[in-house]
Amino acid sequence: MKIKISENAGQNYLSSLSKFMPINWPWLHVMKIISNEVLEVETDHLFSNQFNTSTIAKDDNDLNRLLAKFDVPANDLEKVKSILTGNGIRAMHNIVDSVVDDIRLNLRKCRWCGGGSEKDYKGDTCLECGKSEYYYKFVPHANKSVRDQGVFLQEVKV
Repeated sequence: MKIKISENAGQNYLSSLSKFMPINWPWLHVMKIISNEVLEVETDHLFSNQFNTSTIAKDDNDLNRLLAKFDVPANDLEKVKSILTGNGIRAMHNIVDSVVDDIRLNLRKCRWCGGGSEKDYKGDTCLECGKSEYYYKFVPHANKSVRDQGVFLQEVKV
């Protein structure tokens, strides 16, 4: 599963801040660097409105290619490199344009223990903890635009 980051990821990050929140400058630089990039998503823990990516810059060539996209101020460079070469990022739905090979649709997830289901499981209780009152499945979000329906899913009670 992959996500395509919006070309306006930096602006979308800034728009998400309240007027009392300080700007995380290294994070803003990373948002600008990954704009229009397609990133691999870790699928161990799936969410309806956010994505955990794998490491963005897999090697030095990848890191240099990404850093060439945006002139990062020297005082933020090490932090930006750390984010790009670290364990990945949490990409909120507002910076994601599209999802490629989305495996979330109709999967089930327990809000109690975090357990998930296999693709074809049709049961109404969590396979890990046995609870049913916290068991939901991912479906397209009816109240979102067509573009957002494929990115921002809703969780409905099974």
